Amino acid sequence: MSTAAPQHVANPLVFWMTLRIGGVDPVDHITRLEAKGVRLDRTTREVLCSRQYVPGPKRFVTFGRCQVKDFGFTERPTTTELLKMFERWRAICPPETAPHGQEALVGDDREDCASVVMPTIPDRHDAPQMLTIRKTAAGVCRMSARYAHPSHRWSLDYEVIGVLAE
Repeated sequence: MSTAAPQHVANPLVFWMTLRIGGVDPVDHITRLEAKGVRLDRTTREVLCSRQYVPGPKRFVTFGRCQVKDFGFTERPTTTELLKMFERWRAICPPETAPHGQEALVGDDREDCASVVMPTIPDRHDAPQMLTIRKTAAGVCRMSARYAHPSHRWSLDYEVIGVLAE
């Protein structure tokens, strides 16, 4: 059975926040995040230091978020299917969205967890990754890599972030 979302679904992304992204060297960004107490796992560091992780110029971007099921999926979509929906709405995030979004959560009081839908970047084992940002109720901030193989299936209740406007 296909998990393809109906073609008539309107863009379900709801305003999340506007961020100034880009223009920060990845190693400098890792240092900034760690100085603010953000925990980064080894794979996340590899993604951020990858040659494929290329931050764009400084700019403001407005992001939205929703659950995977809000795109009209009735079964768990693959990474490929999810990316196709985000491409349809021109909502795929630049990779630097994750560290800038995580940095913004440090000073925020709310608990949060969402995956940034972005082009995948391989880790040292060549496994494709996206990035997830988190802030727990206890205030612990953690950015982690999320396995995103093309055939990997996403939970319908998982929160995802995409571009609303650039």
